[in-house]
Amino acid sequence: MLQKLSVVTGIIVIVGVALWYAQGRIPSTGAKDERILSKLNTNQLLGIVIQNDEQGKVELFKSTNDQWRVKGFDYEADAEKIQDLLLQLLDTKLGEKVTEKTKHHTRFHLVHVSENNGQWQKEKTGKLLLLKGKEGDHLLEILLGKSRSDRQGFKDGQYLRYAGDSAVYLVADNIDASVEDSAWLDTSIVDIQGDELVKALELQHDGEVFRFFREKKEAEWKSEGVMEQQKIDQNAIRFLSNAMWDLRFDKIVPVETPVKETGREKLAHYTAELFDGRIVRINIGVREIEEESHHYLSIEMELPDDIQDEGLRQKIEEFNARAKTWLYGVQSWYGKRFLKKRSDLIGKEEEPE
Repeated sequence: MLQKLSVVTGIIVIVGVALWYAQGRIPSTGAKDERILSKLNTNQLLGIVIQNDEQGKVELFKSTNDQWRVKGFDYEADAEKIQDLLLQLLDTKLGEKVTEKTKHHTRFHLVHVSENNGQWQKEKTGKLLLLKGKEGDHLLEILLGKSRSDRQGFKDGQYLRYAGDSAVYLVADNIDASVEDSAWLDTSIVDIQGDELVKALELQHDGEVFRFFREKKEAEWKSEGVMEQQKIDQNAIRFLSNAMWDLRFDKIVPVETPVKETGREKLAHYTAELFDGRIVRINIGVREIEEESHHYLSIEMELPDDIQDEGLRQKIEEFNARAKTWLYGVQSWYGKRFLKKRSDLIGKEEEPE
């Protein structure tokens, strides 16, 4: 996650550079080659709303540190996905003007909810896509209607119109604008490659405690206590040290969620000490939530007092502030990386000749 933060910052900068020349949307002239969003000043863009009914709604907002967040979770948004949406809007051309008659808006599912007495009706109301600026200004407000497929004997496309404008257009590609909050979350938990960063491991599972260490990155793993050195499966320990590599969640729930819903009645404890001094602790529920095929975990970091790296310490504090309020659901096959037993970590003994 610490690495991801810098990547997110870079992505946001890339979006800003890519759209540097933009200053605001020019009203449609109906020209076939005109783009949906001809100009955009990303410094003015503070929020994005996507909605197709009372329940299907996502709100993205830019926090005081210019970080995008998902309002429904108050959690970090996937800046790369936001970038893709903005670039798609800037790149997509209006295409042909289909009609300017308001009586046809129902046919193309492009009625604005405000024009429908505040009622969302699937076969009438368009999906709202709104870019918000300072003081609530609408930098762009469009309605996305039904799609058209080549299976119907026509070329692919999607109908849309600008709010307040009666003209309906057919664009060549569907605008990728999900109304699911979870689809916009930054799902990266932490990304630590064991062969590069992990110095020592401790695993508590199934009533036993296993500890492994190495003096330097290139050295073989050694064990403390429960195993004889010659029985260690080096490949298994390397696999265990890599358990945090590109660790991502599929589900996220508040930390106070009842244990019966998360399978955390019994926990396995995974602790990794890194060469840079960080200590990562992961507590994962042993029981799989079968209907979801997930294990739920909590995670925290710490830095020993004798390491004087204020920049790293601040990043760890930010990481813990974010992670301490959530439980992360990971695919069961991924969760099992942290659920190793003694038999998984001992190499096969050679048969005597």
